[in-house]
Amino acid sequence: MIYVVAVIAFLILGALTRGAPVLGLFLILGGFVLAFFLGVTTEQIETFSPVIGGAVLGFLLGLISRFID
Repeated sequence: MIYVVAVIAFLILGALTRGAPVLGLFLILGGFVLAFFLGVTTEQIETFSPVIGGAVLGFLLGLISRFID
């Protein structure tokens, strides 16, 4: 459930950063930092992939929203 919340949060933040895609990039980096901070090892990387995936999707959504505007 925490992963669903994380993905939704990153998507919302990505939509809010449509005017500043650089902030979306920070969200992607933040997802990696969060995964690293929580002690992700090579065996556990799949566990946190929704968080990282959410950051990437949020960034892409932010870029798409900017181009639509």
